[in-house]
Order: sequence, then C-alpha cells, then structure tokens
Amino acid sequence: MKTMWVKGMVAVALLGFGASANAVDIACAAVSTTKNYMEVPNTQVSSCLGAGVGNLSGNATTDQFLLSAAGSGYTSISKSDGVNLWGLAYTQTQSTNPDMTTGTWSFTAPSNVASFQPLALGFKFGTGNQPDEWFVFQLINGVSSGTYEFFNINGKGGGLSHMSIYSKCSPTDQNCVPDKDVPEPGTLALLGLGLLGLGMSRRRVAK
Repeated sequence: MKTMWVKGMVAVALLGFGASANAVDIACAAVSTTKNYMEVPNTQVSSCLGAGVGNLSGNATTDQFLLSAAGSGYTSISKSDGVNLWGLAYTQTQSTNPDMTTGTWSFTAPSNVASFQPLALGFKFGTGNQPDEWFVFQLINGVSSGTYEFFNINGKGGGLSHMSIYSKCSPTDQNCVPDKDVPEPGTLALLGLGLLGLGMSRRRVAK
C-alpha cells in the first residue's frame, strides 16, 4: 500500500512539474476551423491580446487586430514587409515535428521607446491559397527580440508572412512615427520658400 502511495505522489509531482514547465509559454489560438495556435515565452510577452482569421495589414480600416476590441487604441508603427522603421525581422525553421515551425524575431527600438509603450507584437501566417491567420501578443517592456513556435495542425495554414508592431501612442503625438507619405511642416515651408524664390526670379527675368 505504501509503495502505491509513493508512486502516486511521484506521478502528482511529475504532473506538477509538467504544468509549471508549460506555464513558461503564452499560448494564442485562432478561432477557426484550422485550430492552429502559437506560443511565445512569458519572458518576452505577458499575454495573448487576440487571434483570428484575416490579415494584419497595418491599415486602420482593414487590419483585423486594429478592428478588434483588443486592438482599440493601438496604431501600427512598423511592419516587416511595409514601412519598417523599426527594422522588424524574423526567421522561421521547420522543426522535426511536421506540424510545428520555430523561429526568432527582433527589432531595433528607438531611444524614446518608452513613449510608445505599451507595445504589441503581431504575427500573420498563411499565403497563397492557405487561410490567413493572425496572432497578437502583449510585449513586455524592454524586450526587443525573442522566439516563437507556430503549431500548424494537420498541415492547414501557411508560413509566417510578416510581422507587425503596434503602439498605443496617439498618431497625433509627435513621439509617434509619422507617416512617410505625409510631408513634415518644415519640409512644406522649405518647398513654399523655394517656389516663392523661383517666382521672384522669373519676374526679374521678365523685367
């Protein structure tokens, strides 16, 4: 009887150890028929903000995270395949498990990164005729690189297409990254002075 009790206690201890080991990863699952999910260590992220089917375009009118309740107040500030002002980069490697892809991610934070907190990190999977899925995690302050695991259940879903960084700083805040397509006020003033000078020189020539 004592031997059975000892075996039972060992089994409970092993289960407890397994639970604590799994607790180091933050899981994020997409609500879809594919049942795909991601995991990122809790030394890099604090929670899963959201996941779903669709795209992380970086555009406020089409980005599925920005359109969700969890994305309220966030702005896209860097995108690995678009306006990538923070140098967001990633790798992906097929593991020995055919259903799992592992990889790394990193970005170069500006000196005033505190102005952008809190930050969220987005992953978009799926290309071609595969379903697009997205996963967004709350980033721990001060973390600018890390790892991830993507579990591609039954081979449904594509590879990592791109990554995005989101911030809760206001687009009107001067600390926020300005849209590259919009000229700064100083640039517009210089352009105006140049046109004024050109007009005056033409008047002199005409005289």
